[in-house]
Amino acid sequence: MDNASARTLLYDFGRDQFRLATQAVVGTQGELRYGSDPSSRAKLDPPDGTYWARVTRRIVREEQETLRLNTRRWVSEGLLFVQLFAPVSDSRALVRIDQIGEQVRNAFRTYQHAEMEFTNAWINDNVNDEPDWIRANVIADYAYRQFI
Repeated sequence: MDNASARTLLYDFGRDQFRLATQAVVGTQGELRYGSDPSSRAKLDPPDGTYWARVTRRIVREEQETLRLNTRRWVSEGLLFVQLFAPVSDSRALVRIDQIGEQVRNAFRTYQHAEMEFTNAWINDNVNDEPDWIRANVIADYAYRQFI
């Protein structure tokens, strides 16, 4: 798997799990933004009353794992962040963001794929740096291998 394929897989998985969770908890699919997408940053926050998320990833380490004749295997490890935002205008937002976060976290914990693995997933809740939104972060360690 290469870097672009890994990003696509990670972002698609994060998007799909967020949408499934918001559909189950709130009854509508939330909006999604991507940290590496300039058009996402240019947009204003979604309208009040909207549940939304920002998906970003950070590569933490890339190391050579094996060396064989004409083949090298590298392992790339990183963190995937699904930043959840719930409107402060919703009286049930705190409970709902907990439920959404748990569903997304559990999806990472149970994910099975031949080329990508998630080894840990956790929730950092009550991140209070957004005055108009209740925020929680779902974070997952991931790793994939690349053969060169």
